[in-house]
Amino acid sequence: MELDSGAAVSIMPLHLYRSHFSLPLKPSTLSLRGVSGPIKIAGEVQVRVFCLGGKVSAVLPLVVCDSSHLKYPLLGRNWPDKLLPSWRESCSRENVSEIDNTVADYPVMFAQRFPKIFANSASAITGFSVNLTVSYLCFVDLTRFHLRCKI
Repeated sequence: MELDSGAAVSIMPLHLYRSHFSLPLKPSTLSLRGVSGPIKIAGEVQVRVFCLGGKVSAVLPLVVCDSSHLKYPLLGRNWPDKLLPSWRESCSRENVSEIDNTVADYPVMFAQRFPKIFANSASAITGFSVNLTVSYLCFVDLTRFHLRCKI
């Protein structure tokens, strides 16, 4: 499960739910939207969640989505809010000890790693055609900022 601080609820794709759970889904009244558009909800289920080595647990809602865009479960804000109520303060601006926002020069990195591809003598690839479809997505590149929180 990957933490998504932009997600209000914790969600799991239907195919993963079916392979790990046998609990029946209940209808959901939620309406979810991701960067790719609306997310189709298959249902909800209440699951017992443990953290901190089993010291903290709670029964929490898990929203199951029938969406081809969702590849893996996302841990939304609702679970940490119940399990670790002070998690937001732990990563507040006052508790961040260092921010590293260096940006890697990816073209240079790739040219160094794959010199034959970027050499002036490289030949063209011929003999096949490609159809390219580009979708424009809005996202925040959090990989540029490495936060170290005092926890």
